[in-house]
Amino acid sequence: SKTAVGSFTRGGSGVYLVTVSNGAGAGPTSGPVGVTDTAPSGLTITAMSGTGWSCSIPTCTRTDVLNAGQSYTPISVTVSVAANATSPQVNTVTV
Repeated sequence: SKTAVGSFTRGGSGVYLVTVSNGAGAGPTSGPVGVTDTAPSGLTITAMSGTGWSCSIPTCTRTDVLNAGQSYTPISVTVSVAANATSPQVNTVTV
């Protein structure tokens, strides 16, 4: 899931959180979990970080198990917003 933190301003910046969860009926994860954030035209990712995550823009990974019905700590994503960015902006996060 993605959650905005505050507002995004054209010509400024914005922050949102990406939270990875495992479904209540799913089995535990096995092996590495990777999250890749694809920013649309008008947004540029400037920073990504989260406790337990190893991040290098645009991807964060971790190897610890995520049990059913649980979530990892969120990844904080900071973006630069172009002065001519359209609204709304929609990006894609892949796990």
